[in-house]
Amino acid sequence: MRLAAFYAAVCLAGIAGLAAVQLGWQPTFVVVWDGRSSLYLGGLFAAPVFIAALALGGSIPPIGILRRLSRAPSYVAFFVPAFALMGVLKLSPNSGSAEIGGIVAQSIELGLGLGLVTGLLQSFEAKIETEDAPKEWQRHAWAVGMIVMLVVACLFLLKQARPRDDGEFKAYASLGDPVRQLVVGVKSTPLTGDKFGVLRITNGDASNALIMERSELKAVITLWTSAQTSQSPSWRTIGETSDTMPSDQGTLSVSAGDGIRLSIRSPHSSTVTYEVAPADMARVSVALADAERGLDN
Repeated sequence: MRLAAFYAAVCLAGIAGLAAVQLGWQPTFVVVWDGRSSLYLGGLFAAPVFIAALALGGSIPPIGILRRLSRAPSYVAFFVPAFALMGVLKLSPNSGSAEIGGIVAQSIELGLGLGLVTGLLQSFEAKIETEDAPKEWQRHAWAVGMIVMLVVACLFLLKQARPRDDGEFKAYASLGDPVRQLVVGVKSTPLTGDKFGVLRITNGDASNALIMERSELKAVITLWTSAQTSQSPSWRTIGETSDTMPSDQGTLSVSAGDGIRLSIRSPHSSTVTYEVAPADMARVSVALADAERGLDN
């Protein structure tokens, strides 16, 4: 049970640390704070949680409750921190106590429910013993060793002096002025180089954006094309589409009238709006097409 307590402590510490990062914590021991550091710091907390949750589930013996649910505590011990880890990724610096509490409650509910169901289903499977299965001490040695190695590696990377790496952004169109602006482009992430389409609107101090995978960008282009062919003297809504950013999902609303009105809202940011004049519509169409091609290059 000492090892189970150790794994539980690792899960709690990792989830708390990742939550702090999502809420805006920037520790002083990080030499260069940029996009790459965010990934390293997230890995410092998230990877040990996943390994510890697996090991925690495997370290809890069958409990003599209902025979069909004797293995359920092991699955609950894994699923609760796993769901908590996924829930924490939805947080942002603007998240409040109500949202944090809701994520904790939802993680416990989902972990309990899925753990009970999985334990029940596992009870109907035939138990197969294999001579090649690793011994218990070997499994624990692997888990503890991996946790220590990952923490040391991430800390080493965070302590290194290096050039900043926030990824790259290429703008294909920038309309408006510094106060009210619409930008269409493609952003590549630091470290991995993954590319996403970006549609950003700025209204004074407020700014909001859609960060889009290819299919999400295609949905925006479909709405934009429909709005182009639906011009009229009065405004009417053409449709909405969203990105899949876990921490601050953006939703774009497209309306057609004498031009095209774009509005972006999200849970943690103000709703911002930009009206594209008829004279600028062709420019935005070209930028969206260029952004779609940019995701393939």
